[in-house]
Amino acid sequence: MMPIYIGYDPREARVLEVARWSAFRRTSTPLQIHPLVLKDLEAQGIMKRPMEVRDGRLWCPISEAPMATEFAISRFAVPFMRQGGWAMFCDCDVLFLQDPVKLLDLVDPSYAIMAVKHRQRESEAVKMDGQT
Repeated sequence: MMPIYIGYDPREARVLEVARWSAFRRTSTPLQIHPLVLKDLEAQGIMKRPMEVRDGRLWCPISEAPMATEFAISRFAVPFMRQGGWAMFCDCDVLFLQDPVKLLDLVDPSYAIMAVKHRQRESEAVKMDGQT
């Protein structure tokens, strides 16, 4: 059973449901889908990193950087929660058009983690919800 951890942000709750639905709709095998809800991870003692709200935005005082979403930090809890083996993390605004389990065919066991990068256009200085 493939575990998929989906980043959750309260502003995107419905979007997460679309991601979850599309994964279940396209899969060929059972999936375990875990939304990464920051307040739940904090209540369980999994997330202990300090966070603040500055000027109405989440802020990480350790890195001195803003966070566009709650899962900017909570995604790093996946290896701790998984405790070994492969898992997938994706943002909540993903739409699966094919079976997510097929991505396991691309896994290279010589790596501890693998990521899909997309080209970031330098002109895209504005992030989610108009954040810079």
